[in-house]
Amino acid sequence: MPHRSLPRSLHVVLILLLAAVLLSLAACGSGGGTSAEPNAVAPDASITVAEPSDAATATDSQAIPWDEASSHIGETVTIEGKVVAGFYADTSNGEPTFLNIGRDYPNPDRFTVVIWGDDRGSFPDDPESMYEGKTIRVTGDVSEYEGGAEIEVTSPDAIEVVD
Repeated sequence: MPHRSLPRSLHVVLILLLAAVLLSLAACGSGGGTSAEPNAVAPDASITVAEPSDAATATDSQAIPWDEASSHIGETVTIEGKVVAGFYADTSNGEPTFLNIGRDYPNPDRFTVVIWGDDRGSFPDDPESMYEGKTIRVTGDVSEYEGGAEIEVTSPDAIEVVD
C-alpha cells in the first residue's frame, strides 16, 4: 500500500492546535499535569495569627462583622467574630463541626462556620477546640440554613485567627 501524506493545510492546522493547547497549559500553570513538588503545601494553608501591629490592615477594612453576615447571603466575603462555642456532631450525617460565632446554637441570629467530616482531617487539631474563644476571620460563600447565615470551609486556610 503506498504511503499517503496529509495535505500541507492539515499539517498547519494540527500544528496551530497543538500550539494553542500548549499555550493554554502554560497559562494555567499546569505544566502538562506534573509538578516539581506534588506534595507541596501552599504557603497560606496554615492557620495564621495576626500580630497586634496588623490591626489596621486591608483585611480589617474588608471583614464584615458576624452579625451582618445574613445580609451577604450569596456573596463570597470575609466574616469576623468571636467563636462562642464549637461542637463536633460525630454521630450526625456528614459528621459536621460547627463553630458558632457571636451567639450559640440554637439562637437563630448566630453565624456558623461548618466543617464537614471529610474535611476535618485537614485541620491540625480539633477545630471546635482550636478556635473556641478566639476571634477569627473566615472567608467563603455565605449561605442560609434554617434562617441563619453560614460559611462552609474545607481547610484551615479559609480561617484566620485574629486573637
